[in-house]
Amino acid sequence: MSRTRKVILLPFLILIVISVINPLRWPQPLLEMYIQSITPIGMSFDNVMSEVDKRKWSVSYSNKTQGFYDQRIQPNKVVGNMSIRASLGDYQGFPLMTNVTVFWGFDNSGSLIDTWVWVTRDGL
Repeated sequence: MSRTRKVILLPFLILIVISVINPLRWPQPLLEMYIQSITPIGMSFDNVMSEVDKRKWSVSYSNKTQGFYDQRIQPNKVVGNMSIRASLGDYQGFPLMTNVTVFWGFDNSGSLIDTWVWVTRDGL
């Protein structure tokens, strides 16, 4: 392989490696599977909170008296009777900044009943 070809391919290979290593950059269905493997349905509120803390995700909302507002479907609805919302982080996409936030909804007994991975893109 010529030196020019190597120089051209190197940045693309670096981007691919970064994408594979950083779960935030994974496609949304794969990211959802990742979250569900860490916090499976039925897990307790306190155990989910422990996982979130352990991974140093930023909790932006935690409530033991209200579920999360689910905007995936129309009409929107509240999921659960308790909830946690945490930002997993941000990354610079092309061309927009991207944030990954996860919502966990729990029933009255504090058992996880649903998760929602929300990927949003914002201005430069």
